[in-house]
Amino acid sequence: MKLSKNFIFLFFLTFVALFLFHSPTFAKDSNLNGYKNLPTRNFNNKVPTEEVISDYNVAIKINKDASLTVTEKIKVYAKNINIRHGIYRDYPTKYSDDKGTKKSASFNVLEVKMDNFPIVYYISKITGGKRLYIGDSEKLILPGWHEFTIKYNTKGHVRYFEDHDEIYYDAIGDSWMFPIENAKVLVQLPDGVTEDMVKYKAYVGKFGESNDDYEAKSVTRDGYTYVLFKTNNSLGSYTGMTIVVSWPKGYVHEPTQNEKFMMFIMDNIWLFSSIFVLAFVLGYYFIVWWFKGRDPYANKVVIPEYELPKDVSPALAGFIHQMGFNDKQFTSAIIDMAIKGVLKINAVSKKEYVLEKVKEAPSNLYPEEQNLYDSMFSTETDFKISKTNYSSVQKVVKAFKKFLDKNYKSEYFTENIKYYIIPIIVTTLYVLFFAGSFIVVFIILISVGLSIQKLIDTKLNRIHSYVDKAKIIFGIIGVLLFILFLLFDRADSEFIVLYTGVLLVVIQILIGNALYARTKKGSEIEMHILGLIKFLTITEKDRYNAEISSKVPKNMSTYEKYLPYAVALDVEPIWTKKFRNVIDEFMKENMDNNKMLNYWIIGNGLNDLGSISNFNSAFANTITTSATYSSSSSSSGFGGGFVGGGSGGGGGGGW
Repeated sequence: MKLSKNFIFLFFLTFVALFLFHSPTFAKDSNLNGYKNLPTRNFNNKVPTEEVISDYNVAIKINKDASLTVTEKIKVYAKNINIRHGIYRDYPTKYSDDKGTKKSASFNVLEVKMDNFPIVYYISKITGGKRLYIGDSEKLILPGWHEFTIKYNTKGHVRYFEDHDEIYYDAIGDSWMFPIENAKVLVQLPDGVTEDMVKYKAYVGKFGESNDDYEAKSVTRDGYTYVLFKTNNSLGSYTGMTIVVSWPKGYVHEPTQNEKFMMFIMDNIWLFSSIFVLAFVLGYYFIVWWFKGRDPYANKVVIPEYELPKDVSPALAGFIHQMGFNDKQFTSAIIDMAIKGVLKINAVSKKEYVLEKVKEAPSNLYPEEQNLYDSMFSTETDFKISKTNYSSVQKVVKAFKKFLDKNYKSEYFTENIKYYIIPIIVTTLYVLFFAGSFIVVFIILISVGLSIQKLIDTKLNRIHSYVDKAKIIFGIIGVLLFILFLLFDRADSEFIVLYTGVLLVVIQILIGNALYARTKKGSEIEMHILGLIKFLTITEKDRYNAEISSKVPKNMSTYEKYLPYAVALDVEPIWTKKFRNVIDEFMKENMDNNKMLNYWIIGNGLNDLGSISNFNSAFANTITTSATYSSSSSSSGFGGGFVGGGSGGGGGGGW
């Protein structure tokens, strides 16, 4: 099946249309039409030289259902510089706790006023939260003092510990663009909590700081306990205050496991759609693999085969068997050339080997071995395999892999590209359904781009420059769309949708291994290879052994003949163990006569001839690296807290 340019262009238009014509950037949440004739409030006589927040007062009521009712009163001086239509308030609805676990919070606006009059407002989605715009985009507010009131309900901030509950809350967010002259936070504790039960603390400064430039006290009024926080000095731009207040358990509702499960079901119905899409795509690929990806000879009986596959080198045998390249194929090619007398392997140590050129490559080398020979000895008569020569080894290995891919991949394997089309369509429909997430659109576009690029590479079989152009084109498109996402703040608020998009991309990319199958010719050779593996690994007690032994003598020539194939097919230790006595006798006899100096492997590693795996390990160690991982544990906000470390917060500015 071949995709035309029009088909590719259709995918592109689908995503462009999705971006341009989906839901508007702002969602209007008020029925008011513009401003009423509001006067300028004269809160004090002083006239600031810049736009500033003179007073930022926050009242937080902790409800029994673990929600917070928050009222913010923000007095600003507007000069129509940044504050032209009003102010905006950013509120995070996604945050991470101290373990890095993703958490969600609600943000339901109850009331918005300017100078004690209701006013139009708008809400839009931003990365990790919501932005509340207060004011009319078609009207300018009068310069001077104004007081904005925002009342909202939010849930998802109470933290539950074994001996207490607490809020670790960014009451004054550290993302306000204006300085704040005075800041107060009043927290009302749940009914029944007394002053002696309460603990509290605050952190003042920029993000990550833990300054104690504040005053705090608890008071009892009208039967309720309050904690009042007040900054000692003004807060500069992008400076905030994070509070921690705790009380004993039992005064606010802590959801049971069943309640958490039901809330998850009711609030996240889209999750099950995501699961369905993932299950469908995975199920589809499994069915396709069952009928198209499995080897047609997979269920046939394998009989030991001592004849080597015709015109198939050890490296190519490993390439066909493994359905791709690995380091053992490189190793087997070197050993095969050494046994043929083209080069010698000088085992300097267990971690360093020098390949010494003996003579020009004879005509009996396989094409891939000839290519490897030319790569290693193009300018020098020896080639060192060790970590100190890492870059040269990598260069030669890459060239060897490229030769195998270019000359044998299309002949022995098929990628079944046409079966990618249905999952791509399903993925696209999923994106259309959850089109509010522009991040997912961006990720899925990459998925489509990679799939089409794979098709171009495999089915059209063009030169690599066309493939490179395809990668560049789709890469540029992806970057441009990501920039547009940043400009228009179109991030989805549901992170699981994003994860689903990521998983779909991973499936689209990695599933190629499942649909990657051998051609008929490749399967026929694989059956021969499986028979060869069985021959190489049969034991002395195996019923086939007596028959084969009469045709294959157990001597050093036989060992060397099959050794490169044993290495390539990853059965060398078993093959070598069967010839241990033969190898020991051969080495002893030739060591005494100094004949080993002319053998294909020389040096200090002669005593390790019985384990060629040492050579393979030495090579493998030059191209592998290791990494470590560490994690941290959870803690209360009273220990190691900082500004911006809690939930809530955000900031704002003028617009």
